[in-house]
Amino acid sequence: MGLYSECLILRKLIFNLLATALCVSVLTTGMLAVNAESADKVVTAQAKQSISDNTKKNTTTQTKQVSVEEVKQNIIKQAKQMGVDPAIVLSIAKAESGFNQSAKSACGTHIGVFQLSHSAAKNMGLDPYKLDDNIKGGITYYKNMYKMFGSMELAVAAYNSGPVAIKRHNNTVPHHSKHFVSRIMADYKTYKAIGI
Repeated sequence: MGLYSECLILRKLIFNLLATALCVSVLTTGMLAVNAESADKVVTAQAKQSISDNTKKNTTTQTKQVSVEEVKQNIIKQAKQMGVDPAIVLSIAKAESGFNQSAKSACGTHIGVFQLSHSAAKNMGLDPYKLDDNIKGGITYYKNMYKMFGSMELAVAAYNSGPVAIKRHNNTVPHHSKHFVSRIMADYKTYKAIGI
């Protein structure tokens, strides 16, 4: 294989990685609404195949469908065990998936009730397809963001757009996360008002 061919292969590989990163970035920042059709244009066939393979591999570990009430009770139980205010993590789960463990992002990279990424779950030693693991992972991530920023609003913003975005904005809520944070805080107040 000649140098020119090797350069083309390397160039294609880099493009594939950048396209996948763009898709993930758009979903986590919430700056653009990416639907399945536009994701198909952005994500290359290679990336889609990888996502499909991961989905097929992990479907055997998915839990049975449970009711919204069961999911909420599980979140409350785990939040209390982990020393986290149940009302805030209920609010995050409601916004992320509507308490639906089967929810997936348009790119297929975020899964379940708390929309965990494969990599974040793996780093915590969890399986995002398992309801208990997904809940534990979401609560753990929020708790870590709260410890990092010391503010509920900043922790929620970091949950939405990542801690780097918060630091980049001098520890303030980035513009692209303001709607997400205000929605979470409104739901939080509602949950607190009913005694959660």
